[in-house]
Amino acid sequence: MLSVRSAAVRAQCPSCGTWSSRVQSSYRRTASDLPLSGRAASLAERVRRFHCDGAQRTRRIFAERHGEEILAPFARRTGRLEIVVHHLGLALGGGPGAGFARRLQVPVSNDTLIRVVRRRATAKAYAPPRAVGIDDFAFRRNCRYGTIVVDLENRGS
Repeated sequence: MLSVRSAAVRAQCPSCGTWSSRVQSSYRRTASDLPLSGRAASLAERVRRFHCDGAQRTRRIFAERHGEEILAPFARRTGRLEIVVHHLGLALGGGPGAGFARRLQVPVSNDTLIRVVRRRATAKAYAPPRAVGIDDFAFRRNCRYGTIVVDLENRGS
């Protein structure tokens, strides 16, 4: 476990954007990181809480934050480990990805890999279809039935 702390003297309030150097308290936060020399690594960070001196004062106390690429708010994995987990989930899927991650000393479950892929997926803006095709079919005779809806102009894509 590596102990880290910020070298900055002040922090910016996420609500109003004012800078503050008045430290209220601190707490310890742990996050997983990429393995070092074949061993699992984690960061133990000392996070400081600051008083907000802004005029609006929508938030009196806030914690110092780092960029999304370093350590996102409320995240349990660093940004670079999150990218590796995302690519493992895309390339191998749930079960095989979890097995390969275990060999890489990145302990994640198959459900976590799928959850990360879904969370990081970009939502496309689709135009409503003009020509729709509907087909009813049976999975097995007299058992279960399904319906599929297809955009006929784009052939389902």
